[in-house]
Amino acid sequence: MPNVKEIVTKMLERGMSADEVKSNLKQLGFANADQILAEVQGGGKNKGSAPIGFSVTSIDESGEEKELNMLASQGAGEAPAEVTTGSYDSVKIAKQLDDAIGLMKSIEKLNKQILKANQDILNKLGK
Repeated sequence: MPNVKEIVTKMLERGMSADEVKSNLKQLGFANADQILAEVQGGGKNKGSAPIGFSVTSIDESGEEKELNMLASQGAGEAPAEVTTGSYDSVKIAKQLDDAIGLMKSIEKLNKQILKANQDILNKLGK
């Protein structure tokens, strides 16, 4: 099982604010959330000059997810590391969107029928 300090470090690296981390720790039952956060931030003071990193998930043509880790530019005129856009089959994506919309409409229709049936039952019970 990972150490709590390692988890807090990862949360901070992924961009969570200190208040969010404290809140999450308190919700999980850690009474010393402030102390844990202070220890993690105290140990990470050397990292202040390190470039800020972030990751992006992309989906290739075969449907596999790939995580791209990049470093954010700190200078105004600097460009980020190489970012390539994948070639996507727009016809395939459009068909999938149409299918999803059709399914959502079917679900909506079923929900309306269920609601009507529930109202009918309540009306019968009320009489």
